Amino acid sequence: MATTRQVLVCVDASEHSQKAFQYFVDNVWRAEDDVHLVHVYQHPHLPTMALSHGVGVPNDVWEKVLNNANEQANEVLKEYNSKARELKMKHKAVRVAGDPRDIIVGMAEELEADLVVLGSRGLGVIKRALLGTVSQHVVNHCHCAVLVVKPAAAKK
Repeated sequence: MATTRQVLVCVDASEHSQKAFQYFVDNVWRAEDDVHLVHVYQHPHLPTMALSHGVGVPNDVWEKVLNNANEQANEVLKEYNSKARELKMKHKAVRVAGDPRDIIVGMAEELEADLVVLGSRGLGVIKRALLGTVSQHVVNHCHCAVLVVKPAAAKK
């Protein structure tokens, strides 16, 4: 009998994420896996200005901005929940606000994950060196196997 694996699959609205999910389904997923779909998003930040009297964002405007971010996060999870249900995948889906690097590594530890799956944006050398990447951080800090699905090579 195969053992149940704890698999953390990182999802968002990007094409890279969709390809990573599909790669997982086609090549890695087993019916007995416990799949944890996680969408990590960042709440918008209030603009800051160094003015002596301060400038505020009206509450109703800020509330709309936050509601929009929450709605977008809900839509992402709704899409992946639907895909997982169609496949009869044993799964849970959560959305978490915060830094994706820290959230993913923390969840992998908390779940005692056997595998983390995420997509790669395919940043160039300069951007990758300056910005770092979520996938790079997860690979370097997770205690378990990490599957980074790279974007398809450009067709010549």
